Amino acid sequence: MYKNNLCYVERAHRSYLLTITLLTAFIAACTTIPTQELTTYQNNFSIAKTSVQEMILAAKIAAENVAQHPDNPDGLHVRQKKLGERNTALDARLAAVELIDEYNAALVSLASGVDPAAIEGNLNNIVEGLGAFDAAAFTDIVESVTPLVGAISQAISVIDDLVKQEKFKEAVSAAQEPVIGIITILIDDAGSIHEIEAQLIGFRQEEEYLQLTALRKRLLKSINTYKATDELTKLVKRSNELIKTLKSQDQSLIQDLQVKPTPGQRSPGLADIETVHTLVDQIGERIKNFNAFNDQILAHETLTEEYRNVLRATSSAFIKLNTAVRTNQRTGTVKFMESMLNLRKAALEYQEAKLQ
Repeated sequence: MYKNNLCYVERAHRSYLLTITLLTAFIAACTTIPTQELTTYQNNFSIAKTSVQEMILAAKIAAENVAQHPDNPDGLHVRQKKLGERNTALDARLAAVELIDEYNAALVSLASGVDPAAIEGNLNNIVEGLGAFDAAAFTDIVESVTPLVGAISQAISVIDDLVKQEKFKEAVSAAQEPVIGIITILIDDAGSIHEIEAQLIGFRQEEEYLQLTALRKRLLKSINTYKATDELTKLVKRSNELIKTLKSQDQSLIQDLQVKPTPGQRSPGLADIETVHTLVDQIGERIKNFNAFNDQILAHETLTEEYRNVLRATSSAFIKLNTAVRTNQRTGTVKFMESMLNLRKAALEYQEAKLQ
């Protein structure tokens, strides 16, 4: 499993570097979007869509694990209720991604100069997606969602009428506001995805801390059994230095784990020294694991922010493309591609953090 994960990361790194090269060439070549560059944009949009879907699907797995985790303090009823709410919201996010993809496809088609009638299918899918969008699923940001519900309902009717009149460009313009509204909801809701992952990592980190506490107690008991010697003093100092490297915002935890021995009366033998040495080594290993989980949480925070940035860049690209379609002018979407690359990079770094 570890080798497979490592191979995945290495392949993804190669793909990321290749995309960087293509983007650099694109930026140097032009600041407009001819047909070829539109294709590049669409391909990169597809990569970003896949990355976002993977992130949401990973959150679904994490939500299930949180609900089943033995260290979850909530009762069974509360766990199942929370899991149901989270899965409903995650499914709504996945549906929103498909809706955004349909709108992007319509914009790209129009920007590339195809017959507007060719996007009728996309528009019908957009109308269907807007009608099925479950705004109530986003309970954590309900105040932000509520005003959008009426706007979506009104937009559905307008878009549908324009499609029936075969005013396809106008229908795309009418869809822009509700689609960007949904993107805004996803941006505001991004913290909910991070919360799920951080909660699961937190359970695992807490296990390491409990083991660390137990080892500290064993070390202190052992040290207090023996007379102070240079070797034991060095081991105590090493243990306390290791504790200082614990990546915790709560400094009291670090202080609580410090060892302040009260030397006993018996002189330690070689086996005793070796036992203390082993305990200190184990403390170091637990701290390493604890810090690795902390790094995972931070890496996922970065991934979440890049997810937001991709959504922001998507919104900006839609406005630019829609303007270009209406004015028959070309425009650039370099910002979107930069955001997509940063998202992929953050996803790779999160996967690497999980392998540590």
